[in-house]
Amino acid sequence: MRFGLNRIDLLYIAVLILSSYFMLTALPDIPLDSYARIAALGKSVTATEVTTLPVLLGIAVATGMFLVSRIVFKQTRFAAFFAALLLITSKAFINNFMSGGVSDIMMAVLGSPVIPGFALSKLAQDLALLPFAAFSMYFLLRKNRMKELATGLAAVLVSFFAPMVGAPILMILAADGLQRIGGRKNEDVIMGSVIAAAATLFIVPVSMQTAALAALVGLVTAAVLFTFESRHKVAYALCALLLFLSFEAGLIQALSTQRMDRETISAVDQLKGLDGRIAVASYYKSNFSAVALVRNGQQVLVPEAFRFLFTTEKPQFDYLLLDTITLDDPRAYAAVGNATARFKTFAFIQRVQQSDQTLAIFTTVDSNQLIMAIDQQGNIVGNRVSIDGVDESFYRLVELNATDPRFTRYILPQDDSDKNVFKVLLPDKFGQLNGTVMTQVWQSNSSRMRLYKFS
Repeated sequence: MRFGLNRIDLLYIAVLILSSYFMLTALPDIPLDSYARIAALGKSVTATEVTTLPVLLGIAVATGMFLVSRIVFKQTRFAAFFAALLLITSKAFINNFMSGGVSDIMMAVLGSPVIPGFALSKLAQDLALLPFAAFSMYFLLRKNRMKELATGLAAVLVSFFAPMVGAPILMILAADGLQRIGGRKNEDVIMGSVIAAAATLFIVPVSMQTAALAALVGLVTAAVLFTFESRHKVAYALCALLLFLSFEAGLIQALSTQRMDRETISAVDQLKGLDGRIAVASYYKSNFSAVALVRNGQQVLVPEAFRFLFTTEKPQFDYLLLDTITLDDPRAYAAVGNATARFKTFAFIQRVQQSDQTLAIFTTVDSNQLIMAIDQQGNIVGNRVSIDGVDESFYRLVELNATDPRFTRYILPQDDSDKNVFKVLLPDKFGQLNGTVMTQVWQSNSSRMRLYKFS
């Protein structure tokens, strides 16, 4: 083939494309923090654009960098392929090109460039590439190739601001460093110890203390490698470990990026076309404003929703979307509306068989426990329960039913029983809102999400 490429190169390119696609589309939804960026763009950006464009760019970068390594720098197939794998599994690559992600690079592509800030943690996003890049720069220093060395150091410096900008240069250096493994035994020892140190930082969170631990692991590994006859084989084994850890870290990065759950998205769709002021008491707090604006162009009120629920004030809106999960941590959500709450909400966690009875265990967000004896059908036996070890009457509790048992809650009102949240959810028990007619117009299949109209 032209440029010295052959079928093996095509196979490697195919693997890189498939691997990139898998890593970047592990979850296809828009990350929560991307909604705020899309809303701030001041232009129409469809969900299709932000879920497909980053992935296509990522695949192009991965493929392009492999070709640059092979054609421009004449690096070996394996070194180019291995370095490209480290690139696509890095946190920098995942953060910038994951499906739905709106990174600094995506902001620039969409016409709104931002100035990236400095952070020590950003360099760690290129962690998998750094050992091999450092190894290459070590040889550049020995050979007095100062221009190439300066370029490498500049890439490291840039990575403190924009990891993905420095990553391509680090990848080329990493491929160069990888080619040098197995050449001389002393260099194999250095490379193996550096890889072991980097692997340590994948396993434990990066900090000054763990950096010292990583250095110690590197020194121990160097001492061990000196005792091996085939040291380069151990170095290659450590390379495989580093690649595995990078894959794992990249996948965890993609899966742990917070996204909206499907049930909340279905609730957002219910807001389309509503005429009037809409308030939302959501698990996502103020982030929900950007979500609603991006998905259906609706402006929603969030602090006002929590203010209404946790006080006795009249609603200053026409619709209220309530996520009952917010009841699990009433103090935190009341604070969003500059209000207070004292009631406790108990969620089921497990059944326990104790001698001749079955106990149902419930807990609050603060780990307060509610324990009640139940029969085989889950019904309470008797009318006494234990709340934090104190015997109490079951009738002090209020049950919030849900069509999905996961969202059924027991609430201990304390002195909050006059607040609107109880009158909204349990009007038959706590009475109607003063001077306001309320109608429930929709609820999700689990009844976790509930939409009310006020008139």
